[in-house]
Amino acid sequence: MDPSPDIQAAMSAGRLWRGQDGGGHHPACVSTGFEALDRILPGRGWPVGVLMEVDAAPLPHLGTELFLPAMAAGTVAERWAVWIAPPWTLHAPGLQAWGITPERVLVVDDPGTDAQGLWVMEQCLRCPACAIALCWVRDASRAALRRLRLAAAQGAGIGVLFRSRGHDRPSAAGIRLRVRPLRTGLSVEFTKIHGTLRRHRIRLDRSTPPAHPIDPTPK
Repeated sequence: MDPSPDIQAAMSAGRLWRGQDGGGHHPACVSTGFEALDRILPGRGWPVGVLMEVDAAPLPHLGTELFLPAMAAGTVAERWAVWIAPPWTLHAPGLQAWGITPERVLVVDDPGTDAQGLWVMEQCLRCPACAIALCWVRDASRAALRRLRLAAAQGAGIGVLFRSRGHDRPSAAGIRLRVRPLRTGLSVEFTKIHGTLRRHRIRLDRSTPPAHPIDPTPK
């Protein structure tokens, strides 16, 4: 089956790779925008159609910037980027600084409960027009995680779930990572990468980063 026009456009622009291009058998991937991250991921980027889980407690906005280059690639390809229950107010100039098209960004500011937020994320991921969906919850059941994993695979999007609880339990997410602040950057530890038993921890330094898309004033 031929890829959709959106995916073909992303591949032509160099933002999307097929796993077999590198001689392996990895799913299509979108570059993270960070060379150090791309080097350790099997397909040299975030895999498309996979659910990822982020432990960023106690600062729930940590790690958001890891997914902004992929979000930019999706919105340039005229797909949608969805933010569900973000803990801070989005800052449009910050989005634009990362190359994200604001007109292609949807924000579900207050879905109500965690269960409702997870339901919204599931519906978004099932839609092929959604390139990436980020959602913040306290916790999620194993059944909800399985549904999200299947939804991401169906819609060929990227699902990123920020949880403040439950990281000590098994998860259906294909990638799990822990993000912690450093004085000049971030510590990123991969505790699970589907298809490999390796664990990785890297340091990402900030030199002169673009503006952050999250307003520093908490809600």
